[in-house]
Amino acid sequence: MMDENFYPTLNDIYDELNVSQWGFESSQIMQLEMELEERELCPNPQMLDVVNKYRLEGFSVSFISDMYLPSVFLKKILVKYGFCKENEKVYVSAECKASKNDGSLFDYVFKDTGTKAKQWIHYGDNEKSDYLEPKSKGVKSFWIKNTLFTDEEKSWISDARFYTHKHEIELWAGLCRYARVNLDDSECTERAVDLISSLYIPYVRYIMDESKERNINVLYFLARDAHIFLQIAEQFKNRYPNIELKYLKLSRRSLYPCVFYEVNDYEMELTICQCIAQTAKKSVEYIGLEWESLSPKTRNQFKADYRFTSARKAKAFAKCLIENDRKMILEKSSNYRGMLLGYLRQEGVLGFRKIASVDLGWIGSCRCILNYILRKEKYRTCDAFYWGASNILMKGTIEDRLYVFQRQYDISYYSNGSVLFFEHYASINDEESTVGYKKKKNDFFPIKKKTNDVNKEMVVQNERVLTWFAKKYMSTAFDREAMRDIFLCCGMRQLQNLQDNPKSRDLKFFSFITTENFGCVIKLVQPLLLKNIFALLVWGIPAEPQWLPAAVKKSFGPFAELFVKTYNYTSRTKLAHLLRWWWNR
Repeated sequence: MMDENFYPTLNDIYDELNVSQWGFESSQIMQLEMELEERELCPNPQMLDVVNKYRLEGFSVSFISDMYLPSVFLKKILVKYGFCKENEKVYVSAECKASKNDGSLFDYVFKDTGTKAKQWIHYGDNEKSDYLEPKSKGVKSFWIKNTLFTDEEKSWISDARFYTHKHEIELWAGLCRYARVNLDDSECTERAVDLISSLYIPYVRYIMDESKERNINVLYFLARDAHIFLQIAEQFKNRYPNIELKYLKLSRRSLYPCVFYEVNDYEMELTICQCIAQTAKKSVEYIGLEWESLSPKTRNQFKADYRFTSARKAKAFAKCLIENDRKMILEKSSNYRGMLLGYLRQEGVLGFRKIASVDLGWIGSCRCILNYILRKEKYRTCDAFYWGASNILMKGTIEDRLYVFQRQYDISYYSNGSVLFFEHYASINDEESTVGYKKKKNDFFPIKKKTNDVNKEMVVQNERVLTWFAKKYMSTAFDREAMRDIFLCCGMRQLQNLQDNPKSRDLKFFSFITTENFGCVIKLVQPLLLKNIFALLVWGIPAEPQWLPAAVKKSFGPFAELFVKTYNYTSRTKLAHLLRWWWNR
């Protein structure tokens, strides 16, 4: 038998500490510790299902723990959450003077209950004491892994020492673990908890705090990327009761046709010149025109399938439209704009309250167009919040106030597939795309177009996880500075690692996600097409937005690193320079 000092009770611990030297009484401190334990202990609902299953099948249930707290206290907590019945036993190492870790506590239970090892089934989350040790004694054992920290959460805890808010980062890791235990142990849930929550919840907290400080009355969350931000923000409403939250159905497709007051270079810069890599026909569809409605001169000079492979080509087409189709564009745009203004007036955008929009935020064309129209119509402009995926932003005018949360890292520069990652995974939703507006009686309604996203189950799961997590987060006391550290340590570093060096597990998970961009449907992870391989060898970048490290690994497997070295070399050669000059001339 082991010496009793190896199994101290709560009384033994505080006798050794002698807290009276600091002016405390041991009984008061012990009571406080148990009160804190009771408040902080969280049940595992999946294990409750397991316990109830065996109980219904006629099994006798007992609970064992390597613990210094009294069994009476632990039983009280287990009864409180429905795990333990009053007639069931709780064994703790401190009272039994035996341990799961060396197997002696199992022997104690066998003797106390008059049973044998083969009659028992044991569940626990410690590999040695809950799985290997009882298994070696003949107990059928199950190792419960969903209560363990993920690799990502372990890295946060390890790296937390480099941040001012070390303890808050550690608590965030615990909150993520708690969320996974209470939801489910699917990979979709794990990624939503660890990755999306760490990237988006700090942003929404920033939005709400900034809005309160700046006396913003209404926040308009723009369709579709900001839908998930709205769902998170709705969990914060009790803390910010004076801020109204609304969902505004705007999109590139619904705004682009409305911007033309003069059909000048600036208006074209906001619209046609943003359609890089698209065809001439697709670009005019985005400003609300049909290809056949253009002047013969424009259609003769540019074919419908003429592709804007450079900004220069897009500008040349825009100049042609200004010269040949100005009158028709003005007339069409006026009609589209009338419907848009009716919708904005209906939603309160054209009132006198201080408002701001919320978006993921890339280049900023939609924000600039909206404020351009509001200024032209003599209305107050709309402040804007961006998560901040790109540092290449259209600034608008000096009147346009833009608050960017993530400024330190230009994701779009390092990964041209980041657009796809955010829009079609992190911000994925099943909202239909808005392509315009119509009037019915006195009300205005968005005209919807069904998108080709087919990830309904992931949409439901991500929304469920993010709203549940945000609600639990609101019970914490993390301040803004702590949330910034959490964002950088837990969110951004994980995102950079994922985007720059995806693992096989990542490729498998994201390969099932389909995306749509300017009406073209692609997969988030797909092998490189021949045109993209050629573009990499000559330009050093693919011909279309793509999660490049994932695509290269998907295409070349163990030879991926060799291919990267190859195109990094060939794209810098004189031949590549000549080919680029020839292509763009």
